[in-house]
Amino acid sequence: MSAKHTPPSAGPQAEKYPLRLKRADTLKTTRAVITELVQGILTTKGLSLIYGASNAAKTFITIDLASAIAQGCDWMGRKTKAGMVLYLAVESPGSVENRVHAYQLHYDVLMPNLFISESQVNFFQDDEGAKAVIETLKKLEKEHGQKVELLVIDTLACATPGADENSGRDMGRVIDRANRIREECGVHVALVHHTGKTAEAGARGWSGLVAWIRQSRSPKAQESATSKSPRAATWGRRGNSKASTSESWKSAARTSVPKKLPVWCCPPGPEAR
Repeated sequence: MSAKHTPPSAGPQAEKYPLRLKRADTLKTTRAVITELVQGILTTKGLSLIYGASNAAKTFITIDLASAIAQGCDWMGRKTKAGMVLYLAVESPGSVENRVHAYQLHYDVLMPNLFISESQVNFFQDDEGAKAVIETLKKLEKEHGQKVELLVIDTLACATPGADENSGRDMGRVIDRANRIREECGVHVALVHHTGKTAEAGARGWSGLVAWIRQSRSPKAQESATSKSPRAATWGRRGNSKASTSESWKSAARTSVPKKLPVWCCPPGPEAR
C-alpha cells in the first residue's frame, strides 16, 4: 500500500518558480479576501473610474460619496466603510472647497476626516507625484491614527498634463502609478474623468482604460427624480431620493445646477435580484 500523499506547503513550493504561485487547495487561508468600501459598488483597495460629460455632476456625486465615507454613513441606502478621505482637487480646488463647505452647511455637519489638496500633481511625467501622495497618505494615518480609505483624483486629465489620453503607453504609465499608490497604501483610488465628444461612447481617450480599471461608473441624466429600474438610484445623502435634498446644497455652493437630476448607475444589489 502506498503511503498517503502529503502536499507540500504553498510557500516553499512557490519559491521554486520565477512566478509567485499559490496552490488552489491553500486558498482558504492564503487568498486575498475582498471587502467592500461601498456596499455593492466599490471594493476596498480598488481602482475605479467615475466619468461623465461636462456638467453631468461628476464632482458633486464624488463629493457626496466621499462625504459619506468620511462620516461612515450610508450612501444611497448602501453601507459604507468609514475612514479618512483625501481629495486631490487638481482641476478646481476652489470649486471643490466651496461645494464641501456647502455640504457641511446644508447637513449641519463637520467632516474632519475629509482632506482636500489644492496641490498640482502629475502622475504622467515622473514618479514624484505618486511619491508625494504616498508620503501624504502615510503621514495622515500616522498623525490621526486612522486609515485613509479613499483617494479621489479629480480630474484624470488635469493630473496627467502632457499625457496623450489616446495612447495606451501613456495611460498605462498613469495607471501603473495609481496602482502603486493603491497597493502601497491599501487605499481605494477613484479617478474622475470626462466622456468624449459622444457621451454614449464612454470614457474619453484610450479604449483600454475602462477595461484595465476594475470598476467604472458613469452618472447619467434622468428626467425624473426617481427611477423604476433597480440599476439606478438618485443621488442623495443617506439614500434620500428627493430632488430638494441634492438641489438645495448644490444651490448653496452657488454653482451651476444641471437641469436634469443625475443618477448613479450601478450593479443591482442583493435586494434587486
